[in-house]
Amino acid sequence: MGIDGAQGWFQVTPDLTTYGKIIGAGMPVGAYGGKREIMETVSPVGPVYQAGTLSGNPVAMAAGITQLTILKENPQIYQHINHLGVILRDGFQSILEEAGLPFTVNGIGSLNCLFFTKQSVNDYTSAKQQTLLCMPNTFNICYITVFILLLLNLKQCLFPTLTQNKKSILYYPLQTTFSQ
Repeated sequence: MGIDGAQGWFQVTPDLTTYGKIIGAGMPVGAYGGKREIMETVSPVGPVYQAGTLSGNPVAMAAGITQLTILKENPQIYQHINHLGVILRDGFQSILEEAGLPFTVNGIGSLNCLFFTKQSVNDYTSAKQQTLLCMPNTFNICYITVFILLLLNLKQCLFPTLTQNKKSILYYPLQTTFSQ
């Protein structure tokens, strides 16, 4: 997406925000932050105690600072990865349409997601419906089929990385037909 994450993408200022492994260069770490009145409820100022096994892990913090510095100094990295995300999303859509499978592909920037439904998925309620609309056996068959399709065609996962280029994520014509 970008150095500012979803907040920058959607141009919002949240009351409370969370950060995952990006702040530790992929290592297990997370953080949260927010408006003063919320953060002052956390110890040592407030009554809410927060701690964790990996809190402030020096290796994760050093890796995270290095990665975030590189990303901030090189915004073209996000442009490149977001462009690959669109190519990947279009490839998924083409493969699934050609195979006639009941899927919806959503995404923004480099983030992509497959849903087991042909219905539009645009909120939590519609996302929950995907498992209700598929019979358990169909769900498993669909999931396995998509996994095989991805191995045969994309040889990649849902998130492009900096080390990839357009050629490495382009899909190949479907060579096997699958029946539903």
